[in-house]
Amino acid sequence: MKTTTNKLLNVMHVISWLVFIGLCINVGALLISFATSLFINPEGANNIYLGLNLFDLKEFSNLHFVMIILLLILIEGLKALMLYKVVSIFSNIDLVSPFSQKASKLIAQISYLAFSIGLSLAIAIYYESWLKIEKNIDLPTLQEYIDGGKEFLFFAGIIYVISLVFRRGVEYQDELEETV
Repeated sequence: MKTTTNKLLNVMHVISWLVFIGLCINVGALLISFATSLFINPEGANNIYLGLNLFDLKEFSNLHFVMIILLLILIEGLKALMLYKVVSIFSNIDLVSPFSQKASKLIAQISYLAFSIGLSLAIAIYYESWLKIEKNIDLPTLQEYIDGGKEFLFFAGIIYVISLVFRRGVEYQDELEETV
């Protein structure tokens, strides 16, 4: 059983690294596409990244274009940071004594980052709706990039509860060490 757990943790560690690297590539691609479409070639807004078409928004207002792109970069950056914290947990976990202050703090930070992602997604969804209703700008390709805000908020709540349980485990482990 122990070797199965170790193998599973190693596989999860590798997968976490791959997802983290993929998210970093997303952030970089968004930054480069954003800079290119803003300063070099305005036609680049037709395909910012993986089919995201914000050309109509850019034609309407550079300010709104910049705000949407910055929200997308923020969301992807927070996701990458959250995965980095997950990778850090795998790098720092001690299976003999898993309840440590460092692991507890990392789990709490993951919950805060998930909450921040959910909040940022909610802001992006509201902003996109406002643009559609108030400014009559329809951005159909944006929906797939800003979907999932509720799920991240739910995820943040679950991870926060786990962090509280983990913190209590650390306290209990410290109490046991003091009595022995």
